[in-house]
Amino acid sequence: MTYVNLLENNPIECQFDLPVEEGVVVTKLVATVGDKTIEAKVQSKQKAKEKYDDAIAGGHAAVLAQKTKKDALSLLVGNLAPAQLATLELCLVLPLRILAGGGFTSRVTNRVRSDEG
Repeated sequence: MTYVNLLENNPIECQFDLPVEEGVVVTKLVATVGDKTIEAKVQSKQKAKEKYDDAIAGGHAAVLAQKTKKDALSLLVGNLAPAQLATLELCLVLPLRILAGGGFTSRVTNRVRSDEG
């Protein structure tokens, strides 16, 4: 997923909302914001939010991923400077359902909603 801040003067926070099937696990999240690469680490929701807020308050780019409900994942990129590019690489493990006859199935969404904050 890629986002560019097209505003001329202001840094922004952008949000990507991904519908995900129940049981999906995020195994890796790497964000490249400008020339900085950020690799996400699993933390408690409270600690992750505090670190994100501290980075934003300090004028730094930051990334936060969190499940917002059972079937949705929200990715935030904060302090995206004017004309700056953010690229998010996300690795997911999807559950497989065993079908009668020995086959299997899984569902992958192809819709992402992006909101500029």
